[in-house]
Amino acid sequence: MQSLFIKNDSTNVKYYYNRALLYKEIQDYKSALKDFNKSAKLYPNELAIYYYRGATYDRLGEYDKAILDFTKVLELNPEFEWALFDRGMMYFTTKAYAKAEVDFKKALELKPNWTLPLTNLGKVYLEQNKFDEAIAHFKVAINSDSKNYLAYQNLGYTYFSQKEYDLAIENYSKAIDLFPKYYNAIRSRADAKKEKGDLDGFCEDVKLAAKLGDLKAINYLKTSNDCGI
Repeated sequence: MQSLFIKNDSTNVKYYYNRALLYKEIQDYKSALKDFNKSAKLYPNELAIYYYRGATYDRLGEYDKAILDFTKVLELNPEFEWALFDRGMMYFTTKAYAKAEVDFKKALELKPNWTLPLTNLGKVYLEQNKFDEAIAHFKVAINSDSKNYLAYQNLGYTYFSQKEYDLAIENYSKAIDLFPKYYNAIRSRADAKKEKGDLDGFCEDVKLAAKLGDLKAINYLKTSNDCGI
C-alpha cells in the first residue's frame, strides 16, 4: 500500500518513512535505507527519521554512519536518552570506550538507575580491565533490575577473569536461572567448572549448551574426547 501511495504522491514523506519502517521490520535493511534517505531529503529536521536510519546502519554494520545519525538526533533533541544509549553502543562496538562511557553516563543522568547503560558501562570498564569498576556497575544494574541476566553473565565473566571461579559459577548460575536457554552462560559456567577441576560438571554444561545450539560447545564435543562422545 505504501508503494501505491508513493506512486500516486511521490512528495509525501510519510509514505517513504512508513515503507522504510516496514522494510526494516522484515530485515530488508538496504531497501529501508533508501526510503529513509528519501525521507531525510523531504523532511530534513525530523528526529525519528535519523534515529531509525541510525538503527538501520547499525544492522548493516555501518557504525560510523549510525553514529552520525544518532548525533543528528541529539542535535535535534539533546535529552533523547535512547539516542545517547544507542550512540554509546556504537562507540562501544568500535572500541571508542571513552566516548561510550560519556554517552552511557549522560543517558543515566537523564534516566537514573537505567539498567541498560549501567550494564554497558560495566562492559566498558571490563574491556579496559578495570575490574572493580565493572563489578560495581554490574551490581548496581542487578539492584536496579533483579532479572537482568546479562548483568549476571557479565559479572560472572568479570570474576572468571580474576580467577574467582566460585563467584563466577554463582553468577553464571543466576543468569541461567533467569534464562534457562542462555547457552552463553551455560558454556561460560562450564569453563569455570573446568578451571576448578570439576570435569563432570564441565561436561554436563557443555552437553547442555550443545543441545541448545551453541556452536562452540558442539564443536568441542566433536573434536575432544574429554566428555566421552
